[in-house]
Amino acid sequence: MAVITKTFSIANISIRASADTVEKRIRSLSGVREAAVDISSNTMHVVFDPDLIDDRRIIQEVRACGYDAYTKELPVQKEESEEEKKTVVYDRSFIVSLGITAGILLMWLQHVPPFIALVLLCGLVFISRNLLLEMVRAAMKFTSRNPVLRLSAMALSVICGIVLTFKGADTASLFYLYAALFITVTKLENQLIQNSRNRAADAVRSLGTSLPKTASVYQNHREKATAVEDLQEDQISLSDLAGEFSDISAEMDTAAADLIKQMGELTAA
Repeated sequence: MAVITKTFSIANISIRASADTVEKRIRSLSGVREAAVDISSNTMHVVFDPDLIDDRRIIQEVRACGYDAYTKELPVQKEESEEEKKTVVYDRSFIVSLGITAGILLMWLQHVPPFIALVLLCGLVFISRNLLLEMVRAAMKFTSRNPVLRLSAMALSVICGIVLTFKGADTASLFYLYAALFITVTKLENQLIQNSRNRAADAVRSLGTSLPKTASVYQNHREKATAVEDLQEDQISLSDLAGEFSDISAEMDTAAADLIKQMGELTAA
């Protein structure tokens, strides 16, 4: 019977104890001569008789251990371009608000009649009505002083601007600019917070899809695969055992070295 060697890719396997579990399971299959998992490259080399077992059966057994397996390279996630990595921070409403604020600034610098700046500010208030309503609700709950202070500052700026407008003072546009800046900066802050929340949610979803669904545990002197969410305190994962074994091994090596040193001293004496 001719045997062949094939390389399988295994996703998310990084612990030697888990690799040993997979190797043990694959070697127990009829037709498999040898199986070796390389955790550094996430691959497994299997020597088997294709007349007795096929790739599909091997992959099924690996997945039964809680790891995805493939007969080719691991699926590579599409690399995001620099444009895609830059999450869209500014929505259309913010862009319009920024444009109106810049227009009011130019009117103040060019000494344009403040009535025009007041009209632009009214337009900005209209397109930002949902934001302002949220700020009013937050201010009524008194959960934070920020909404109260910002609403008070905006209202005071608008009132001063209207009074100066009827007096014919060019500085009225400056107060309208203050009110527009409060609205625009608040929109920017909300956009950045929402953007941060979206990134966090994407990271959580990505982490959830990358973790294995099962773990190999040692309980009652037996090894078995258990769903990660069903792990209990009395169950010891093989990764924990690997850490304990490595500590014990290190202690034994130290004790052996001390013993050899003492024997050498006795022999010399």
